Amino acid sequence: MKKNAPVRRRTAAVSIFVVFMLFILLFTYSSLNLKSIDYGYKMQTLTQQAETLEIEIDKLLAKRAFLVSLERVDRLARSRLGLAPPTPEQVIRAVRGSHED
Repeated sequence: MKKNAPVRRRTAAVSIFVVFMLFILLFTYSSLNLKSIDYGYKMQTLTQQAETLEIEIDKLLAKRAFLVSLERVDRLARSRLGLAPPTPEQVIRAVRGSHED
């Protein structure tokens, strides 16, 4: 009977080690699976934010194009500021390369 005691201890130690390694393996698998799901949610949220920002950029570019349109600026200058095109006497033409001494 004493000869079986070391074998039983070794078998018990190996069994405990195998169970421990299986626990570590399952814990690691579960942890990685949860992280994968979490990253999937984060990626979906960031993708939605990027799409929202792209739509907002398009709206802002359209608004900017409207605000800087020459027709609109001309209309506002005439109606609100009372400006008019210059008369021929108000125009001074500069010629490149000529200067008076």
